[in-house]
Amino acid sequence: MVPDASLRRIRSGFLLVVLLPLFSLASYAQYSSNIQGVVSDPAGAAINEASVQLLNVDTGVSSTSKTADSGNYRFNSLPPGNYVLSAEASGFRKTEAKFTLST
Repeated sequence: MVPDASLRRIRSGFLLVVLLPLFSLASYAQYSSNIQGVVSDPAGAAINEASVQLLNVDTGVSSTSKTADSGNYRFNSLPPGNYVLSAEASGFRKTEAKFTLST
């Protein structure tokens, strides 16, 4: 006959083995879409330190980033939805682009 303490440990171990994978499934629900680009002037020269804002129109959530020396920006892990991307820098007019991210 198995003592009660041993039986409890076996049950606890069994629940851990069964339930742990279920909790880890939530980590797979992360979004994998990204938006990236380069802010440049009409001659094609990169604009560093430009402010780039991404607004999810559906949720109202926005993120802001500054461009690198190469003019690059990137927004990671985005959910599907309707977005407005805007960029502005000193000496340049603000520019906006609207788009829908499907996946």
